[in-house]
Amino acid sequence: MSSNSEKLQYIEECLIEEPESYGFNQWNERMIRRQERLLVFYQRYWGKYYRKKWLTEGDRNSKFFHQNVKNHKNKNSIVRILDSSGTWIDKQIAIQDKFVEEFKNRLIT
Repeated sequence: MSSNSEKLQYIEECLIEEPESYGFNQWNERMIRRQERLLVFYQRYWGKYYRKKWLTEGDRNSKFFHQNVKNHKNKNSIVRILDSSGTWIDKQIAIQDKFVEEFKNRLIT
């Protein structure tokens, strides 16, 4: 049990068996806080790393630039939506029609 995620998984299994255990609950809270701090650290670290990389390689016509543009496009695209009846709509034309329909309905009311 060396990684935080393994420890956290072990604690959660123990808490399932003994939900009232004060020690396991305290340990679980400490591990969750530790994991949150690590997540914030990694976000800051990689954010600074890519910021430096963008400043050096940014707007040039480079592989790094095109990869960032592609990632940005994929992150900001709508692949599927859930309509009011609970059905997933995943065809682009149907998604466009649904947005237009909803927009018209909001303007009318």
